[in-house]
Amino acid sequence: MAALASNIGALLHDPKYADLEIRCGGKSFKVHRAIVCSRSKVLDRECSGGFLEADTRIVNHAVFDVDTLERMLEFIYRGRYSIKLTSNAEDSSRGTRWCRFEPTWHIEQDEGNPNEPNIYHAISFMGPFQSKSFEELRLEDYVQDSSSSIDVLEQHVHVYAIADYYELPDLEALALQYFQAGKSSLLPICNDQLIRILEAIYSNTPVSDECLRYEILDFCIDEKKTLLKDGWFVQAVVDNPELQDFTAEFMLGLTHRHQEDLEYEQKSHVEVVKTLQDDIQRLSQQLGSAQSEVTAAAEQLKPVEENLAWYKAETERLSQHLQISQATVVAAQNSIGNKIAAQLAEFDAIRFCRHCGEDFEFYIERYGGGYVARCDDCTTRHFSKTEVP
Repeated sequence: MAALASNIGALLHDPKYADLEIRCGGKSFKVHRAIVCSRSKVLDRECSGGFLEADTRIVNHAVFDVDTLERMLEFIYRGRYSIKLTSNAEDSSRGTRWCRFEPTWHIEQDEGNPNEPNIYHAISFMGPFQSKSFEELRLEDYVQDSSSSIDVLEQHVHVYAIADYYELPDLEALALQYFQAGKSSLLPICNDQLIRILEAIYSNTPVSDECLRYEILDFCIDEKKTLLKDGWFVQAVVDNPELQDFTAEFMLGLTHRHQEDLEYEQKSHVEVVKTLQDDIQRLSQQLGSAQSEVTAAAEQLKPVEENLAWYKAETERLSQHLQISQATVVAAQNSIGNKIAAQLAEFDAIRFCRHCGEDFEFYIERYGGGYVARCDDCTTRHFSKTEVP
């Protein structure tokens, strides 16, 4: 397939089997009816109907410039078109050629003098146009100079227009997509460059065009604040006879955009109010549910609080009783201790055993409800006058 496309592309500048001549701007293109007429319905009608071209096999083209016509023919034969620009950029001396062969990019050396101070931008498009496979391209990626970007953009406009004129939808779609990708080169707004592009579009496209005109109109409406505050631009557009359609469409578009903005704001306002109302209703429902839960919890808490109060009172009573009991025990312990101490004092006061008469050495033992002291020698019991419980 690639070899076939290459062979067909080589026929563009090979007049050997050419059977149709297209003249434009003092230049002659020897082409092949089987190729060009099969792609363009306009050329097909001119070469097969009752037109002079069918007999002379010469088409005199005077609508577009010779470079634009050559790009159209290049697309028909090679599936791409090239834009040649003179540039003072540093890379211009390298003689590189940027080609896009679907779906990847690669760089090829220019044929001829590699030091030729020109930059070629070859835009490749092989086969039927499929926008889904077209990768977005920005003109500033390969054109450094802003004026060169405008030149490229203007030439895409001419290619789009000649594609529409000769009914080449694939070429028209490709040029449109490159214009869409490159229109950002108009920013920041430069009024004379913008007017130049507007003139190129509105002087070369029919009133019925809904693609390229829409693109530039939509761009201008998006930049309305910048454009409308510039009195020079407004006056230049109004005074330009070629831009009367643009002026009318621009004003109408501004009206529609303003109406759309108002409707959007109104819709947004309504949606915001509706959202707030929904939020208020939801929060009210949540508050009501929370209040009901609090009330239910309070009812469930009442018996718990009553039980807690009883337990607190009972705890206080038992605490007081415990304090009294502890005080009683302490007092009793103190009393017993005092009585035992008194008994021991009595036993210590006995000098001789009442039975054996020996020095009284004794030991204590429990006896009845109190204590007695027994003599170590004869074990005779000696009693105290103090009673111990």
